[in-house]
Amino acid sequence: MKRILSLFLAMVMMVTLFTGCTKEELGLWNLTKEVSEISVLEGDENIDIDAEQLFDLIDKQGEKLGMELTTEEKEVLNKIRVFLKENSIQLLVKYDKDNIEGTIEINVVTKKTSEKKAFTTVILKGEKVYINIEQIVSYLSDSGLYKADELLNIKGKSMKYMMIDLNDLDNSKLGGLKYNIGTDQKLTDKYIAFADELIQVVFKDLTTNQVEKIGTDSYSMSVNGEEMMDVAFDSIIYLINNYDDFADAFVDLLNTLTDEELKSLNIGDSREEIIGSFNESRQSLKENKDTAISQMEMSKQMMKSEQIKPILESILMKYSLAKQNSTTYTDEFSFKMNLTPTINTILQQTGNTEMIKDDCNISIVATSNIKKSSSLNIIVPTEGVVNAKDIKKYAKQKLRVNIDHGGYNQTISEVPTLGYENLDIKVINDFSYLPARKVVEILGDEINWDDASKKAYVAVDGQNVYLEGVIVNDRTYIKVRELEKIGYKVNWNETSREVEIEK
Repeated sequence: MKRILSLFLAMVMMVTLFTGCTKEELGLWNLTKEVSEISVLEGDENIDIDAEQLFDLIDKQGEKLGMELTTEEKEVLNKIRVFLKENSIQLLVKYDKDNIEGTIEINVVTKKTSEKKAFTTVILKGEKVYINIEQIVSYLSDSGLYKADELLNIKGKSMKYMMIDLNDLDNSKLGGLKYNIGTDQKLTDKYIAFADELIQVVFKDLTTNQVEKIGTDSYSMSVNGEEMMDVAFDSIIYLINNYDDFADAFVDLLNTLTDEELKSLNIGDSREEIIGSFNESRQSLKENKDTAISQMEMSKQMMKSEQIKPILESILMKYSLAKQNSTTYTDEFSFKMNLTPTINTILQQTGNTEMIKDDCNISIVATSNIKKSSSLNIIVPTEGVVNAKDIKKYAKQKLRVNIDHGGYNQTISEVPTLGYENLDIKVINDFSYLPARKVVEILGDEINWDDASKKAYVAVDGQNVYLEGVIVNDRTYIKVRELEKIGYKVNWNETSREVEIEK
């Protein structure tokens, strides 16, 4: 969460890469550390994304690029295009890193008028994350992007917040999120101490000449992709020549980590195994040092080839950080890339001889203001709170199924979901039957089996609604109109041979 709160902390690794032994480089690094050590902060961040040329390219030459979008995907893409063209994003942040609690107010600012509209508020407290859904729906409907009844079903009208309980993530694929939020600051502090040791000891004689002092406690740098790669390879070569110092610093880091933190790195089963591997790598590198350096030099030259160099030259990154007074800091980060060289390289590799001629620039500019604060008072909502596990019961869903081959696509609150395997459609007496359990569960409901009546049923408002169908290989298959019994709306499109199921 903290990385979203301010680019100061998000830039730690970048500053580490571009910091060396000059007075300016060390000044930028020390100022970055100072910001990262703020316990309680308040600030704002303004983000402007320009991708108009990319959308224009997709619109005009999407077929050449191999992008076959569905009607729904095109509609969503166009809405994103209009949104980014007309608006910027503002984050108002309050965060207590020691107690791991805070809020992010996300606002949309109209570029022409500077009018600010609330999009949502995110609250973190006590291993729970709350997202204001009421604000999101209000913004989308007021802006004419979506109607409220396109996003939420009848039950959803009472929902104000979606709550994510981090304890529920323990056994899920997102289980790492709980760990990252719960221990992120302590681990980040250790990473910063490690980076500080690298800069002060390991890389003490390396300079990048990328950092400039532009005022009292104010630094900036500007670097293109080719310069980034040069710095990266020069740093690796320098590291090879000073690997013992690096290994010592890394072992020092490992010895500060708890068992849980060490496990999160996913680089070995035990502390002893990892340290042993580093000791082996020291000896191996000593024996193959010249070969390793030669390989790095060759790789560095490969980055200057006809294909790769234009891509690297199309990237430009700028960063500045300033201390305004004893409690206030500002920064600005910008990234710009012309995608045309990258796209043309891909087209060449696929045998396409017709290249893209026009520039296709994308850019992001983020400016931040941050100040030290004494304390926060975070209040969590208690009314209209819905657990994220149950969100499908409140969101408007549409499921389109092709009855000939079983292919389907789903939208949840008008957002397309990822593709899935086809449904197993059965044709019996010239009627198409859908797998009852699969369809009902896709739409977020629970289907049960009544062994006495040998029928599947769904509980609706406390009443069991039985579905008539046929049993094939111990599975219930139903005609699509059966779903109307449990409150789903069903429509048929003869042209596309699709049935649309709406919940």
